[in-house]
Amino acid sequence: MHERLHQSLTALAEIGALQRTALDDVLARVSTHDELAQALAACAAVMESIVEDAEVRASCYRDIEAAVGPDVLLWSSTEVLSASPHCPARFSRHSSI
Repeated sequence: MHERLHQSLTALAEIGALQRTALDDVLARVSTHDELAQALAACAAVMESIVEDAEVRASCYRDIEAAVGPDVLLWSSTEVLSASPHCPARFSRHSSI
């Protein structure tokens, strides 16, 4: 994962979209985990970006909901599917952005 990210960041630096001096700093902020709960433990917000499939998305939200606390913000990059049916407690008029 880090090698692939390093290659992508290097390409961005080559076209001037990222300063070469920032490359190591960016890599240092990326971590990989085998367990979702471990990966999300320190998060104040989670942005999901998964395929536009209702069943897959619902499963993703269930997994995220089980791994984070109630104060963690949950954002979606969906274009056509609403997140609210998959975790209605999180997406009430009082808790959504």
